[in-house]
Amino acid sequence: MPLTPEQIRLKQLFSGNPLANQQLPEENAPVEEEEQPVVKPPDITPQMAYASQPVVNPDAYQAAISNRFNSITDMGTNSTNRALGAAQAREAASYAARQTQANNTAYNPNATYKGSPNPATGDKRRDAVLNAARSAIGLPYAWGGGTSKGASYGIGRGTSNLKGFDCSGLTLYAYSKIGINMSHSANAQARMGVRMPINKLSAGDLVGAPGHIAIYAGNGMMYEAPTFGKNVRLVPVRSGMFGVHLNI
Repeated sequence: MPLTPEQIRLKQLFSGNPLANQQLPEENAPVEEEEQPVVKPPDITPQMAYASQPVVNPDAYQAAISNRFNSITDMGTNSTNRALGAAQAREAASYAARQTQANNTAYNPNATYKGSPNPATGDKRRDAVLNAARSAIGLPYAWGGGTSKGASYGIGRGTSNLKGFDCSGLTLYAYSKIGINMSHSANAQARMGVRMPINKLSAGDLVGAPGHIAIYAGNGMMYEAPTFGKNVRLVPVRSGMFGVHLNI
């Protein structure tokens, strides 16, 4: 389809021809693009162009281009935001449901290994992990909260004004004390070690459930950032949870 002189000028402008705005538009019917020669920048200096060609309101062209691109950008941004917002809402709802289910699982009343946690393991690295987890007791659950430096504000779902930890944020923080870097993901952390029964774990290992992770404290107990509306706590391991032994 033939292009109008204005369309050809815009195409030349976006192709890197800085003189496109200095060319007068023709007022006849559209012509084929190949009939409009492109002035190559190396063939003429800007000073020569200004001296030899009248300028036809280049600011107006630039304004029109800017307005058009802004409208396109806004349209894309708005639709993208809507899509991202919906995806984030679905992910948050799924995450909350999995964590609520994990925390609502009944304690195992028949667990023979339930009791008080070991105050110290004799292993300096494991003790450092346990001490870091213990220091967070009482801080609020904050979705997305927790870094290697400590508690941080949540990132949504009513916790953005709370400075605390979510489950994987607590473990991330505790293990950072011994130089172990963890991703902020319960499922990814659960894949860092070897699965084994809870009563075979060492204090300082991990215990988990789908969408949830905690630090094994010994004697059937664990440190966890449980779920929305609760605080970091020391509680018995719940039935249905699995153990993950870490070689630390």
